[in-house]
Amino acid sequence: MTIEIYETTIAKDGDATTVRLHIADAPSDAETASFRLNLLVRLPRYQSPFVAQVQREAILEAREALGKIADALLQELPRQAHARPEVI
Repeated sequence: MTIEIYETTIAKDGDATTVRLHIADAPSDAETASFRLNLLVRLPRYQSPFVAQVQREAILEAREALGKIADALLQELPRQAHARPEVI
């Protein structure tokens, strides 16, 4: 499975740059994709003429935020793992 950045949208937002990345193992319109990730990242006071550099900074920023979110969620899982599922 080759994962690639299939779409990049870069927009100035005041003094910041908003970056949207579509990362997947197949093009955006393909039904065969088994992995899709859409990132929307705001980079404050960031300017670069190079798309690859903007993509890199957005991915690094997202990785830091997702790491914190994942850590917080993982701390909650052991408490929830012992709870019985609610039967409707």
